[in-house]
Amino acid sequence: MVASGLAVVMRLEGGERGRRRLAVGGLCAAMALLFLLALVVPFLREFYELSAPTSEAVAAWAAGATLGVGGMAGALRLLRVS
Repeated sequence: MVASGLAVVMRLEGGERGRRRLAVGGLCAAMALLFLLALVVPFLREFYELSAPTSEAVAAWAAGATLGVGGMAGALRLLRVS
């Protein structure tokens, strides 16, 4: 969900140029990093009531993110949205 949501944000704001595009990319990268940090640091994982990711969960997350982002890109290409 996080990767797909950040991909949507990047797509919506991707048409901009210059500093705004860099700022949006930097903020999305920071949010992704903070999410990963919350999964790795035990205190944060306990605070947000997250379970430790298993290898099966990581594989499912990777497959879901790939399908979500790929589906969005495919739909945009099919609909010829620029």
